[in-house]
Amino acid sequence: KARKIRNLILSAPVDRGAFPAILSHQIINGIRHDRWIPHAHWVGGSIPYQTQIAPPTDQPAYSSMDMAWTSFWMLRWHNEIEPVEEFLIRAVNCGDLLLKAQLPSGAVPVWLNKDTLDPLYLLRENPSAAAAGLLLSKQYELTQEERFLHAAQRVADFMALRCTPEGWTDYES
Repeated sequence: KARKIRNLILSAPVDRGAFPAILSHQIINGIRHDRWIPHAHWVGGSIPYQTQIAPPTDQPAYSSMDMAWTSFWMLRWHNEIEPVEEFLIRAVNCGDLLLKAQLPSGAVPVWLNKDTLDPLYLLRENPSAAAAGLLLSKQYELTQEERFLHAAQRVADFMALRCTPEGWTDYES
């Protein structure tokens, strides 16, 4: 089962370090419909499309939190279970993308535009940045590259200075 999950992750398309983290699998009228969704805003399949309710349009963005969390586990797999070079490559590329997206505050915006990979306005500074901090910390642990350590420290500072005093309570933090 674990290898099937590994293969599923490796089947996700990659775009300049970004990748969708959700596979929507549906069978509609006996026909299989699989599609990768770059965000958790809408996961198809919860409303049968045969009803009068039309599926909402996809948000054209990647979720940095979903990518960071998946990349963190790819690094753990590579380091603790078996070496999967593609996991290492994908995780490092994702980390590089998150470094580019990191704001002066240290936060990593949740949403990156699907086409440009620029941060979107919605959820720019919030506790979800903790997932990116976790990934960047793990990347430093494995690579000893100071850029990952510096970025992880900036996320931690953002969390300590902005999220904790403001009373943010999310499962990410």
